[in-house]
Amino acid sequence: MEEGNGKPSKTMPLMVKGAAVLFVLCLAVLIFSVSQLTDTVQNGYSRGFDADNNENQMRNNIQELISQEMDVIRQQVQSQRELATHFQSMKHREKQEITELQRTLESLSASLANLEAQLGGLENDSQFSKQEALRLSQVADGIQKQGADTIDSIKLLQDRMNRELPALSNKLALLESAEAGGAVGGAGEGAGVAAALEALAGELREQ
Repeated sequence: MEEGNGKPSKTMPLMVKGAAVLFVLCLAVLIFSVSQLTDTVQNGYSRGFDADNNENQMRNNIQELISQEMDVIRQQVQSQRELATHFQSMKHREKQEITELQRTLESLSASLANLEAQLGGLENDSQFSKQEALRLSQVADGIQKQGADTIDSIKLLQDRMNRELPALSNKLALLESAEAGGAVGGAGEGAGVAAALEALAGELREQ
């Protein structure tokens, strides 16, 4: 633009300078906004990544604890299985002992019956002395006592087998249940293991 006297206007350079300053300010604001937005996005990704890492770490810690519990349970199961094998062997030996005791009892019963028959036959013999009768009677009493002791031994062995083997079987079943309950995996596994262990602890306390 030109003034009225034909000289160039001074307003034009001022407008250009103002526009340039305004452009620079807008550009600076835009750059700052983009920078802030970038930082926000990066922080969000960083927090999300940290949260994922924390969650994975917690999951790994839980799995490690469960794995340790399962190792303990497996060791207990193995120990109880060995104990069960030992008791089964004892059961077999005790059955053999019971069989032998029953044979002894049968032999004693036969001896007693034979002795009573001899006593019955000798009572009518005039040459049979009272001392001999007393001796045979004492022998018969000894046989009867031995037979009673044999019967008591059989009952004790049977009671022991009936008492100890079911308790051992229940304990082994609890441990195997805990082992099976922990084989699935996941956070719910811990609760199943804990419940099985608590049941086992109660069983052991009762014994």
